[in-house]
Amino acid sequence: MSEKLLSLSTRLNMSEDENKGLHVDLVKSMAQIVGIEEEKKSLHDKVSFLEGEYKGILEFKKGLEFKIIKVDRVLNESQELLKRHSQNTEKLDKMLAIGKSVGDKRGLGFTNEHNTFTSSKIVFGKGDPNPIPPQVSTSPKTTNNGKGKQEKKLIKKKTQTKLFVYFTCGEHGRYSAHCIHNK
Repeated sequence: MSEKLLSLSTRLNMSEDENKGLHVDLVKSMAQIVGIEEEKKSLHDKVSFLEGEYKGILEFKKGLEFKIIKVDRVLNESQELLKRHSQNTEKLDKMLAIGKSVGDKRGLGFTNEHNTFTSSKIVFGKGDPNPIPPQVSTSPKTTNNGKGKQEKKLIKKKTQTKLFVYFTCGEHGRYSAHCIHNK
């Protein structure tokens, strides 16, 4: 009997050791299960966040497609308008060219029959703080009208003054110190 008892006690010790090992394995497995469930929850949150981002991107894409359609429509309308304007310009050019010789371009911005374009010169300079306005002076002039009578006529003379265009705004007669574009 003592041998049976000894063999049972050794088996009991082995079973207890095995039970402790299984208990340790169970605790480790439970910790792993908790970690995996937390990871699963965080991955689920990421998936729901990415789904929301995807929906936002789809809405943004639809908005961009709508804007592209709108811009295409405006572009097509602008091209049609440009086409109509160019056709009308060609028609006006033909109407203006009727009755004029090939070299006669007077009235179309050219000075003479040659192909030289008129250009008006603009003088740029510093402004005078006290500009002199053009003065009209009258001087009496006597004329003899053939019957012996002399009549006095007033002849108006304009004194010529230079009119400057200023760098700041390009307006005629505006002083650079008083220009509204300087402010």
